[in-house]
Amino acid sequence: MSDRIEEENRKRTRRRGLGEESKRKGTRKKQVKENKETGERRLEEKS
Repeated sequence: MSDRIEEENRKRTRRRGLGEESKRKGTRKKQVKENKETGERRLEEKS
C-alpha cells in the first residue's frame, strides 16, 4: 500500500519537474488536515 503511495508521489514530482530536488529534501508533499467541525480528514497539498 505504501509502495503505491510512493509511486504516486514519484509520478507527481516528476510531472512538476522537481523530482531530484524534493527527493533530496525528503519533504512530505501532503499533510493530513482535519476538519474540526465534522471530524473529517483529508490530504491537502502543502503550500
